[in-house]
Amino acid sequence: MKKVRWFLKWVGIPVLIILALELLVWGVNVANKYLREATAQAAEVVTEAVATAGGYARPVPQLSDFTALELVEREALACDINPALARALLIEESSRNQSATSSAGAIGLMQVMPFNAKRCGLTPQELRESTVKNIRCGMAIFCDEMRAHGFDPDRAVQAYNGSAKCIDRCPESIKHARKVLRRMARDVS
Repeated sequence: MKKVRWFLKWVGIPVLIILALELLVWGVNVANKYLREATAQAAEVVTEAVATAGGYARPVPQLSDFTALELVEREALACDINPALARALLIEESSRNQSATSSAGAIGLMQVMPFNAKRCGLTPQELRESTVKNIRCGMAIFCDEMRAHGFDPDRAVQAYNGSAKCIDRCPESIKHARKVLRRMARDVS
């Protein structure tokens, strides 16, 4: 009996404490994940409600930078893309400006071209009004480019920037890809 008490006192209780802490950490992680998803969904619902009500020219109850980067990371992981590459792409594409529009007409954080909206089943208006849809569409297109180019980030970024015809040909796309890869390398280190 003394051995059992000794075992419980010196081994059993610390093990129980460790298990309780692990369970607590797991619960916090689940709660954080749910909160991030609920925030993204709420932002999308509010944006759509404002647009439906004929609200602002550009309804912008948008995602925070933190949530946008988290969404990009989640979309990247779903496609087996390094999240640091996806973050770097988003930042270089739009400088985190959710209302960004390029001189070529690219829209939002992921700078999706209006003709590419169709690939995602969206309209250009939806790309402008919903940051969540813009990020998901941009990442779906980038995922397609990564697959098409054997998961070579340099070639995929060049194709995302200027189309497959620009790979190793268009100076702007080459320069853009290098900037994205440099930013990714800084983020990883």
